[in-house]
Amino acid sequence: MNRKLLVIISIAAALLLGGLAWSYVAGGPPKVVSVSLSEGPHFSGSLIPLTLVLESSGIGTPDKYVEMKLPKGLEARKQELTVKGRPRLGGWRYEVRIPLQAFEVTTFPESQAKLGVVAESDTNDDTLAFTVPEIVIQPRDQPEATSAAALDSSVLGGRSVWFYIGCALALLVTIAVIRYLLRRGNEADGAVTRKIEPPWTLAERALGGLRSSLPLPANEVYVELTDIVRRYIEALYQVPATERTTPEFLKEINRPNSQLSTDHRLLLADFLSSADMVKFARMDATVRQLEESIDKAKEFVVETSEAVRQAQKAEESA
Repeated sequence: MNRKLLVIISIAAALLLGGLAWSYVAGGPPKVVSVSLSEGPHFSGSLIPLTLVLESSGIGTPDKYVEMKLPKGLEARKQELTVKGRPRLGGWRYEVRIPLQAFEVTTFPESQAKLGVVAESDTNDDTLAFTVPEIVIQPRDQPEATSAAALDSSVLGGRSVWFYIGCALALLVTIAVIRYLLRRGNEADGAVTRKIEPPWTLAERALGGLRSSLPLPANEVYVELTDIVRRYIEALYQVPATERTTPEFLKEINRPNSQLSTDHRLLLADFLSSADMVKFARMDATVRQLEESIDKAKEFVVETSEAVRQAQKAEESA
């Protein structure tokens, strides 16, 4: 690109910029391009945005209302004046929003208004006159007055939708709590059923499990075996057995009011003494001997519980 072309482009750019600067500094007064209202319908008490589009060749900013000649019942919210400006070729374009508010259900005819513009290019302020279009105000209770906000607070049967939503949630929570309590109740019933199993049933089940787990060290077998028998006697005869030594326990069951027969007391004394020899003297025993000890304990449980079983059968048949 030669120097001559560059000079021509530079001169053209300088003239263009100079023209723009001159239009800003010495341009004519601003003017109203258009006036419009927000789309209706418009209702009593609601805000009605009035939009003005201004063009200014100089540097001027819409500042305030100079005069608003509005019909009675229609007011301008001056404190909510909103101004948006953007540059354009030869000046600025402004969009001014003026909220109006009506308090009467009527049709307001066209009215005159003025807007003050602060001109920063000189000391003179400009005043723009414009016409407010006709405004038709409708009552809020008309069917067509239903808006999105009204739908959000809609009413069914005189109550808010949220009332019914809350009731539905409360019902669901109640059902969930009832189901939980019923399930816990069933589990508790099952636990009670397990707890009230007769002591001989528990003892026989424990003895069967111990026999099926053989072979085991003799010491472990006799510790478990004596515990099973002691728990059984304590549950059946209400005699403290699990926390007493063998001599203390034998002394207790040999009292005159003991419910055990003489044969059973002798059998129990021989059984517990033999078990103590294995547990504390570390004597060994074969699997066969362990099985015989478990079988004797089971025989003791069956014989001592027979009277109670017969009494229960008599009650059931009666």
